[in-house]
Amino acid sequence: MPHAKSLFSVAPASSAAGRALRPSVTCNLERLVCRLHRCAVEKAQAARDAASAQLKLLLEQKPLLIRRAEADQLVEDGRSAGVAEQLLGKASKCIKTAGAAQQSTLAELATLASTPLLDVEPARAKRCLEAARTVPDVDVTLLESASKTLNSAEEAIRARDKATAALRAALESEQLSADLNTLRASRDAAAAASVAKSLLNDADKFIQQAAARQAAKARADAAKAAVDAFSEVPPLTLRLEDAQAAIREGRAAGLDAAAIAPLEAKVKAAEKAMRERERLTEELKTLNEQDAVAVNVAALKEAIAAGQAAGVSDEVMQVSVGRVSLAEAVQAAAAVADQALERLLETPKEYVDVEEAKEEIAEMRSKGASAAMVNKAEMHVEEAAKAQRRLDEARQALQDVSTSEPLSLDVADGRKRLSEARAAGVEESLIGSASRHVETAVEAQAKRDAAWEQLVALAECPPGEMDVVQAQDVFRQAWQAGVDEDKLEAVVALVEKEAELQQKREDALVALEEVLDAAPLEIDLPSARFMLADAEANGVTATNLAAARATIEFAEKAQSQEREAPRGDEFQMAEDMEFIREDISVG
Repeated sequence: MPHAKSLFSVAPASSAAGRALRPSVTCNLERLVCRLHRCAVEKAQAARDAASAQLKLLLEQKPLLIRRAEADQLVEDGRSAGVAEQLLGKASKCIKTAGAAQQSTLAELATLASTPLLDVEPARAKRCLEAARTVPDVDVTLLESASKTLNSAEEAIRARDKATAALRAALESEQLSADLNTLRASRDAAAAASVAKSLLNDADKFIQQAAARQAAKARADAAKAAVDAFSEVPPLTLRLEDAQAAIREGRAAGLDAAAIAPLEAKVKAAEKAMRERERLTEELKTLNEQDAVAVNVAALKEAIAAGQAAGVSDEVMQVSVGRVSLAEAVQAAAAVADQALERLLETPKEYVDVEEAKEEIAEMRSKGASAAMVNKAEMHVEEAAKAQRRLDEARQALQDVSTSEPLSLDVADGRKRLSEARAAGVEESLIGSASRHVETAVEAQAKRDAAWEQLVALAECPPGEMDVVQAQDVFRQAWQAGVDEDKLEAVVALVEKEAELQQKREDALVALEEVLDAAPLEIDLPSARFMLADAEANGVTATNLAAARATIEFAEKAQSQEREAPRGDEFQMAEDMEFIREDISVG
């Protein structure tokens, strides 16, 4: 601005030249200002257009290629240059999207570097690497690590696919003819190559099934040989345990039923013959061990015949034959003993001599009497002893009842003993005597209880209202009826207290009447009041007390008027007093 001073200097207004130059200078100045303003506007528009163009180029770039710091600066420059807010918003959104895309790509790259080899997806990993290489300022070390991971993953996947194919081929072989060692080696190699778990499980299952089928075939062959070994052995010399074990093993090994059937039939025949021989042997031994008096001779003879046919040992047969002879002799003697006990059972229980019967039972037992008959005889004797004891006890109980005091006898217990005596068969004479004694006790106890109830009723009278004479009469009746002395003593104390109370009441009434038995003017009022209080305290009737109060009040009035009134009223006062005395007498 070298000429600024000349352009903007204005001559003083006082000079003529200045006045002449002012309009032209002003016009020039305005034109200059307009030109400068237009230049500034054009420059600002150019800056804005340039910023807009930069932002539009930014929007066209791929998100992964955008340098966010530079892009942020472009947005700030555009905002300063007045770029439209819509374009600024799109640019900011683009930068934000680029940041998210770059962070996502780098995060996926970092994940790829640490992903297990067999979990890597090669195609996706390659795309990630290519995208990451375009990110500005990417970590080269991370790129190299991810690239190595991808290469290693591709090698591991190729090895796994190869092991998978080899294992699948091995699983196509026949199980019965398969080489189990080769199968297991292929399976282990596949596991080392991280073949799919499902295929490894299939291989394990195949190996297990092949091993089981091969073992089953070997077992079946051995079982068939064991079964065939018994084909020439006779049934009677057959070792059942070994033969049965061979049959069980054959079934377990899956042999056909036709292959096992001959041995099974032979075993059944041998078992039947041996069971029959064992049964007869045990039966004979059991019969031989029985008491000679109880053994069934017919059954023993039948078992001997069957045992001879079944081949029972000679030792057992000889013992059985000897037991037959012994049993026949002993059982004949036992029959006689049973008859003796039968006669004992026919004896009525009340006539059985218990001690003698016990001795007879012991003797018959020693002679071989049957256990059933001995038990019956013992029960009969025991029941006879119980019946005789009950009879004796019932007689004694009746005796106790008959000798008891009527007033102290437990009537219910007495009647119970009478019933038990009848059941025990006591003589009717004893029962009748005891029954009469019980009825006497019932009457005496009823009389005593009635007398006691009368006493209780008198004792419940309100104080001062008991009829003492009647109470004394009832007391004599109760004493004669046998009422308990402790109860009577309590009643005596109550009657005496009541008599004393009534006497005090009567004495108080008499004393009150004596004080009031005078002319109104002559009654001693203090004494009268004292006697009135004493009469009230001793239970004098309300009627008598009311009349006495009226007399005292009248006397008080009379004596008061006598001190104040003329003498002419004395006759009227005396007449009124006479009426009051009549009221007291009536009360």
